[in-house]
Amino acid sequence: MLASALACIIFTAMMQPLRALFDDDRVSTRTFHLSDFSSTLKSVVGTKTLRNLAFTCFAFNAAQTIFTVYFVVYLTTLGYTLVAAGFVFSTAVAIAVPGRIVWGLLGSGYIQPRLVMATLAFGMAASMIALSLCSEGWPTILVGTIAAIISATALSWHGVLLAETASAAPEGMRGAVTGGVLSFGQLGALTAPTAFSILLGLSSSYSLGFIACAIPALLVGYTLMRQRSG
Repeated sequence: MLASALACIIFTAMMQPLRALFDDDRVSTRTFHLSDFSSTLKSVVGTKTLRNLAFTCFAFNAAQTIFTVYFVVYLTTLGYTLVAAGFVFSTAVAIAVPGRIVWGLLGSGYIQPRLVMATLAFGMAASMIALSLCSEGWPTILVGTIAAIISATALSWHGVLLAETASAAPEGMRGAVTGGVLSFGQLGALTAPTAFSILLGLSSSYSLGFIACAIPALLVGYTLMRQRSG
């Protein structure tokens, strides 16, 4: 973790000489106001497209957080050692790196971004439900494949969603609106583990939590498909 923190500091220092290039469209006369928070949120929830993207970010971030927080512990309940569960998790997570590149490439010129996001939504919902069905007798390769599909969907959506958000944002508000949509994603990341924990406490079943986590993703997929066809 210290090495990762040091890498962030080094990267920040390396970016400083390029700051002028990235800030060439900055409006120097614009000042920050607390009212910007409410105006940004109103822009997001007041527009159907942005509102759908905000809910998408909420559902996707919730699924991502549930997977990263509970997957390893869940595998230990199926008889895996911590080392074995960690190995399956780390291997699956590696899929997210090329996944983000592939989805970004497809969404930027080959397939409509909303269709890409709908596919990701249905994929993560189906794989979460499949994960809930796992038992001690399942082969590791099958459990790992399910985890890889979750990684390729629930951990690989960011570029497509953020690009679509920036595209749908009003002129001059791309940065603010993108941040507003991401705030709904953070809300999903904060509330989903709590809801999962409550379900786990009430039912003593991880499966119920994974299934519940799949429901928002299913709704997102349905909404995006309707929006596309409309």
